Amino acid sequence: MKIEVKNIKTNMAFSEETICFKADVYVNGKKVMYAENDGHGGMTSIRPYGIEYRQVYQEAEDYLRSIAKDEYSKKYPLEYLVDDVIDDYVNERERKKFIAKRNKDAEKYLVIYKDDEYSYSKITWGKYTIQELLKVEEGRKAIRNSIVKYTDMGYKIFNKNIPLLNF
Repeated sequence: MKIEVKNIKTNMAFSEETICFKADVYVNGKKVMYAENDGHGGMTSIRPYGIEYRQVYQEAEDYLRSIAKDEYSKKYPLEYLVDDVIDDYVNERERKKFIAKRNKDAEKYLVIYKDDEYSYSKITWGKYTIQELLKVEEGRKAIRNSIVKYTDMGYKIFNKNIPLLNF
């Protein structure tokens, strides 16, 4: 049995204890259920689109229950699956936003990190960007000094836009 969650729409502004979302649930390629959570901490609600889909709903629950790995997923199999898909969807979207922001910061500033490149700091030189500093010897020296300082402290440099500065 193939169960998919599609047409996901989230609203993080209304998400408090859980993710506020609406989505469709497809079983074997057919849209048969509607899933939603109001984001206030309650369980995800899943309903068949009509009485003709009640049997498919039950079959999907039974199938998921038969492959469940823990008590919660056995007790609420569709909710568990849908919530898991929504969590992955939101995490991937947030990861992409983070990467885009980090890449944009690296265009202007020195971006450093220790062990996890998903947690970084940016080093600035007032109103000057890396591209502006690279144009003058004093700016290149400032960048070079910062790189030496932070790499000596165990940081790694994320930037790909800094040419080799003749250490």
